[in-house]
Amino acid sequence: MAHQSGGGSGTPPVGQTSVFVQTGLKIRELPLVVTKVHNVLQIAGMDPFRHDLETPTPYFRASDQSQITAETREIMAGFDRCPSTSAIFTLLETIPLDEVTPDVAVHALQRVIDLENPGPAGVPPLACHRQTLAGNNRTSLDDSLKPFQRIAFINMLLDIVYRSRDPRVILAGLKIVSQDQLPDEATAYKERMCQETLACVGEGVFTLRQVCDAIQVMGHFYPDKKRCFELADKFWSPLMDQMDPMTVREISAVFATLPFLKQSRSLILTILENKIVVFWQELQTRDILEILRVLTKLKVCSDKVLRVVSQWLTVNIHSLSEEEVLAIIYCFQNLEYIDSRIISTMEKYIKIRGCHIKEKDLMATFCEYCLDFRVRSPVILEGVGEYFIAHGKTLTTPQLYSMTRIFGQLNYCPPNGFKFWQIVEEMVDQKFGEFPPKEILGLLLSFIMIERYPLNFVRKIFNPYFLDRLDNQAPEDVIDSRFELKLFDNCFQLEVDSYSGPFLPKMNKYVSLGRPKNMKHIRLCADVFGNILNDLNRVQTSVTLSALPLHPFYVMDLMIYPTRASAFLRFGAATENSGVVVGLIRNAEDFDRHGKRLLGPKALQLRLLKTLGFKVMEINSNTINRLKVYPNKLESYLSQLYHQALSP
Repeated sequence: MAHQSGGGSGTPPVGQTSVFVQTGLKIRELPLVVTKVHNVLQIAGMDPFRHDLETPTPYFRASDQSQITAETREIMAGFDRCPSTSAIFTLLETIPLDEVTPDVAVHALQRVIDLENPGPAGVPPLACHRQTLAGNNRTSLDDSLKPFQRIAFINMLLDIVYRSRDPRVILAGLKIVSQDQLPDEATAYKERMCQETLACVGEGVFTLRQVCDAIQVMGHFYPDKKRCFELADKFWSPLMDQMDPMTVREISAVFATLPFLKQSRSLILTILENKIVVFWQELQTRDILEILRVLTKLKVCSDKVLRVVSQWLTVNIHSLSEEEVLAIIYCFQNLEYIDSRIISTMEKYIKIRGCHIKEKDLMATFCEYCLDFRVRSPVILEGVGEYFIAHGKTLTTPQLYSMTRIFGQLNYCPPNGFKFWQIVEEMVDQKFGEFPPKEILGLLLSFIMIERYPLNFVRKIFNPYFLDRLDNQAPEDVIDSRFELKLFDNCFQLEVDSYSGPFLPKMNKYVSLGRPKNMKHIRLCADVFGNILNDLNRVQTSVTLSALPLHPFYVMDLMIYPTRASAFLRFGAATENSGVVVGLIRNAEDFDRHGKRLLGPKALQLRLLKTLGFKVMEINSNTINRLKVYPNKLESYLSQLYHQALSP
C-alpha cells in the first residue's frame, strides 16, 4: 500500500511503494596513520554535502556565483546586514516580488538559518546574543516573530525555490533547510521540501550527479538516522534509471551515496560492481580513494570492486604519492582483502623506491599488512631491513615496533644482521619506557623466535617499576602479559646457559587455557593412533607439560607414551623425554600465506619442545580433512609421521 503526502505548490503528491528486486547471490593502529589516511581520503570537493567538515561549504559553487547579477548581489548584501530574523522578513516585505529571484530566496534562507541555528562545534547562533539596553538577551528564536509567521515567510521563500525548477537552486535550498535544528513543529516545511525534491528527481529534472548530491543531503536531513535512511531510500528508483548511461566521472559520486542508503544499498552496489569493471582503466586517483573511503566506512568487502582496485593500483602505482599509497594499503588492510597483485605491487614499489621512501608510516603500514596476512615475501622483508638500517634512528615508537617485530613473527632473519641488531638494541633501549608492557614483551619475544636473545633487557623486564606498569594495564592485557612474561623467562632458562634465572615463581593458581579449537581432529587422530599402536591407553590428548609455565606452547594436542605404564607419569622440564612423541595439529594460520614456512611463534614452540628432548610430529589439519573419508589412507599418513618422529 502506498503512503501519500500532498505538496503545496501544485506539484502532484509523491507516493511510496515497495518493489522486490532479485539481484543474484549475494593494528593496533599506528598513531597519526589514521589521521593521515583520513586527510588523503577527504579530498576537497569529493563530498560537497558532508556536514562533518569544520568549514561549511557554500551553497553555490564559484562557477554559479559568477551568474549572479550586481542588483541581486546588492539585495543579498542587505540580508547580510540584518541582525535578526525579523529584520530579514521586514526587508523582504519592501522588495518587489519579481526581484526576489531564486538566488535571493536561497541567500535569505541561508541567513535565517545562520541567525537561528548553532554553528560548528557548538558555536552559538548569531541571534542568540543580541546586545540591548538591558544587556545580553539570549533567545533561540526571535522574540518579535511568532512561529506561524516564521513558517509563512520560509514557505514563501521555498515557493520561489520550487518554482525555479533549477536543480542548482533546489539543492542549495535543500542543504540549507537540512541545517535547521529547531524543533520539528517549527520546521514542518522540511517534509514539503523533500516531496518537491522527489517530484523533480522523478521527472528527470536532476542529473545523476545531482541525484547523488540530494541523497547525501537527505542523509543529514533529520537528527533521527532511521528517518534519514528511509528518506534517502526513496531515491533508489530514479538513481537506478540514470545509472544506465553512467560515465566514469559519475561512478565515485554514486559510491558516495551508499552510506546514506540502507534497503537499496546492496542493489546499487551490485550495479556499481558491474560498472566499475568496464571503466576501471579510466578511473582517477580521487575516484579510487573515494570508493575505498566508502567501503571502509561501511566495512563492506566487495571482492569484485577490490579486485579492480588492486588491478588499478598495479598499473598506476608509479603516479601516486606516498600518502595515497598509504591510504590505499591501509584501506585494504581494514577491509581484510589481499590478492597476489597487491603483494607484487608492494614488492615492485619497495624495489624501486626502497630507502628513498620519505613517508615512514608507509613502510610501517606495509609491515602491518604483511603481518596481518602472513606475507613472508623476501623482497619486502629485505627492503624493510635495509630501510630500517638507513632510517631506524629516526623512527617513532609505533614505527619501530612494526618494522622490527615483523622478522620474528614471520620467522625471517633480517639482512646485514650485525648492523640491524645494533640499531634495534640502541633504539629499543632508548624508547623502552614508551612501549606499553604488553607490546615490549611481544617485541622481545619476536626476537627470541629467530634466536636473538635480548640479554641486555632482562634487568629492565624483571624490574619492580616495569612489573608495576604491567599490572596497571587493562585486565585482559595483564593476563596476556603475564603469560608472555612467563614464556620470556622460560625461553632464557632453556636456551641461554649464562641466564641467571628463573626470576618468576611457579604459578600456584590454576588458569584455564580454554578448549583446543582442533578438538575434533585431536580425537580422530587419537583413535587412529590407538589402532596403529594396538593400545589406546598409550595415547592422551591435551596434555599439559610439567614443571613449565602454563602457556599454550606447553599444552600438547597429542602425547604418545613409550609404554602403557609411562602413561601414568608426567613429563616436562625435569624428566627424560626422548621416548615420548608429541603431536601438534598445524592449521593454515600456523604457516605463511603459501603454507610453506612455520610462523615465528610456532617455530619457537617446535624448537623449545626439541630442546626439552621430545620427539615431535606435525600433523597438517588440511591433510586430515582430506583423508578422514579414507580411513586406510589416514592411518597410513599418521603412521608414517609417527615412525619419522621416532627415527634419529
